[in-house]
Amino acid sequence: MPVELFLQVIGSTKTLIELEPYCNKDLRISDLPEADSSSLFGSHANSRLSWLIDVLRRLKVNRVVLRIKKLQKSGDSFKT
Repeated sequence: MPVELFLQVIGSTKTLIELEPYCNKDLRISDLPEADSSSLFGSHANSRLSWLIDVLRRLKVNRVVLRIKKLQKSGDSFKT
């Protein structure tokens, strides 16, 4: 997940000044140094991320994404 999207959806207790270099480089959470990525995941961030994943799962968004990827791999055309 891109850092900027994570901050918009989940939020963080870190200041924007501390995280601005990561947002400007279009980095993902997995690209951050371990100390920085683990500092983003406080107890509130973990619960908000779990809640978001649960909502997306209930909306069956993951099934739509998997179907689109399957169609892309097979070369079939699809409408979004």
